[in-house]
Amino acid sequence: MSSRLSTLLLLLIALTLAQPVFALGVGVIVSQRGGLDHSVVEALKTATANTDAQILHSVLFQDLEEHTPRDGIDLLLAIGAPAVEAVVAQGTLPVIATLVSRHQIESTLRRHPGARVSAIVLDQPELRHLGLAAALLPDVHRAGIVFGPETVSLESRFAAAADRMRLGLDVEFIAHAGELVPALDRLLRSSDVLLALPDSLTSSPSAARALLLSSYRARRPVLAYSRAYVDAGALAAVYSAPGDIVRDLVDWLSELADDHDALSAPPEIRSPRHYSLAVNRQVARALGLTLPSDEQILRQIERGGAR
Repeated sequence: MSSRLSTLLLLLIALTLAQPVFALGVGVIVSQRGGLDHSVVEALKTATANTDAQILHSVLFQDLEEHTPRDGIDLLLAIGAPAVEAVVAQGTLPVIATLVSRHQIESTLRRHPGARVSAIVLDQPELRHLGLAAALLPDVHRAGIVFGPETVSLESRFAAAADRMRLGLDVEFIAHAGELVPALDRLLRSSDVLLALPDSLTSSPSAARALLLSSYRARRPVLAYSRAYVDAGALAAVYSAPGDIVRDLVDWLSELADDHDALSAPPEIRSPRHYSLAVNRQVARALGLTLPSDEQILRQIERGGAR
């Protein structure tokens, strides 16, 4: 090989290696200055420090008009429902929403059908909820759920998951708070366990108290969606902790940094991949239940709750 050709090949290799790797510029819109929003943003900055996804700008949703992230921004990350609404009304960049429920993001997309908004929702997959029931209660045959206006659309998804697990499902639908206690009374007569879902009618402090007291009197365990609910008296919950939310976001941002064309893909609503488990073993003892270890529970949930 001639020296001239060798030099040319080396030059081409050097130019190829010098091509910049696509860095994903991310602007963050938060719904509140402190609290969980702040924790997620700070953890996300740390987690993406050595990745191709760069957090370049962070602004409170109320200040978005005056401080719209622009330079170098490829994607907006909206944390919480107020931030999502502000971003949808403001701009044309693709958006990933987090710290929102499936109901909230689906409502936003119905109001703004052309919005380029994807999301990682807080709602855990239905199989995960029911898998928790099977892992904790090997003899469970029927699970009961009260659906309110914000969760009624999930009924068919839970029915399909229960059918897949060969688990009976008893459901009640309520339209106002006064219907909750009668609905609970009916479910407690037919179900082995109650699943509490985040809905403004069924998860308010007063509704949660009613659900926990009614189920405790009937000696039926409650499975919930947050650590706070478990601390209040539910038997257990699968939920997204701040670290889980950040891991899911980093995974998605890394995908987009690796594939720039994915930014123009249709909006996608994802359930959380990473999650945490909370178990109230004092409640278990009060109900006369002997539970597996947390590690055993998690392994069984990952198997789809197979019994």
